[in-house]
Parts: sequence; structure tokens; C-alpha cells
Amino acid sequence: MDSASRHPAIGSARAGVFFGLVLIVAGTVLLLERFGLLRFNLLSHFWPVLWILVGLNLVVSQRGNTGKAIGLVLMSIGVILELQRFDIIHVRMRDLWPVYIIALGVFLLIRALRPPGPSSVNENADSRLSEYAILGGGDFRYTSQNFEGGSMTAVMGGIEADLSRARIMSSPAVLYVDAIMGGVELRVPPEWRVTFNGTAILGGYDSKVLPPPGDASQPRQELIIRGLALMGGVGVKN
Repeated sequence: MDSASRHPAIGSARAGVFFGLVLIVAGTVLLLERFGLLRFNLLSHFWPVLWILVGLNLVVSQRGNTGKAIGLVLMSIGVILELQRFDIIHVRMRDLWPVYIIALGVFLLIRALRPPGPSSVNENADSRLSEYAILGGGDFRYTSQNFEGGSMTAVMGGIEADLSRARIMSSPAVLYVDAIMGGVELRVPPEWRVTFNGTAILGGYDSKVLPPPGDASQPRQELIIRGLALMGGVGVKN
């Protein structure tokens, strides 16, 4: 078992780095095309490649079989579109939709008939979290007794993180949360004081956190949430 399998946050961070590098390369190629320094015509291949890259990211970053299955479907759509563009195959996508419907039915049937397994919540005791979801989602529980913060990114997907059993020893802990056409929901302990310091564009932050009890003997535990809510939402409750 490699380190990414032992520490899910590492795998999620690697997926985020991969997707970020892909966007940088794509933007650079488009910029060179605009100035006439490159004649690759990336825009003509944009949608097929986008399907492939998003699907690949799901296969790499998602731990559940559902996310990986969706990633494989997206990759197959992108490959077929790209092969059509190069005139290698002549199969139309509308002719393949019945195949995808059959595959979806088989997947749902297998999942329904499978015996119930352990909880699907991914539990982690690391002091820093790093979660990344694209066109998918995840349910996580962090129980670190020395929580320091980290990062969470949801792009057209959703993340639920339960921090109710965690504790902040060195206050404040800073958590960067980016919700781009997606949503992130956090559950924090009643002792935590939550402060928002992010940017909302056609999105928003929703706080249902009650004020912490006024016990001067208890150390201050403050969580600062930064990041971007772009046509998405970030919610916190206790």
C-alpha cells in the first residue's frame, strides 16, 4: 500500500495539483495560439479533452466505486469524441446512449444487491485536511486533537466534513474552502468560534454556528474559513 492509500489527504492533494497543472498548460497553449505563436487549434479539441481530464481526475481522486465509474464513463465519452474528430471512428454519440443506460442499470442493480458494508464515511485523524471533489462528492470525518486547518475544493460537486470530534490546540486554525458551482458543508464542535474571511461571487456562506459557551477556563478554539464561493455555497453548523 503506497502513501497515498494510507493517507487519503495526500491523494486528494495530488489530484488537485494534477488538475491545476492541466489548466495552466491549457491556458498557456490558448494564449500562444491567440498570439499566433502556436497553431495547434486547442479549442477544436477542448470539449473531448475536458471530458477525458475530468474523468481521469475522478478515477484518480475518488475512493468510492461510484465516483470511479462516473470517471470511466466521462473518459470514454471524451475518447470517442476525440476519435471522431480525427475521423478514426464513425460512431455517433447518440447511437451509444443506450449502452450507457444499460451500464447504469447494471451498476445500480449490482449496488442494490450487494450486502451492506461498513460506513462510507472516511475517517481521518490527520492534523491537516486536504479534500478535492470534481463532479462527485465525499463524506469525511476528522478526529484530530490538534487540528490545524487545510484545504477543501468542490468543483461541481459536494463535500461534507464532520469536525465535531476534532480539537484546535494552536488557535486559530485556517481552512481554505473553495466551492465552485458546488457545495461544502462543515460540522464543527460547539466550543469552536468560526470566522468567515472568504469571497462570494454569485454564491454565499451560511453560518448556523451557535456562540461558544462563555467558559474562560477553556482555551480559545477559533476556525478561520477563507477561500472562494463562486456560484456555490459553504455552510457551517454545530
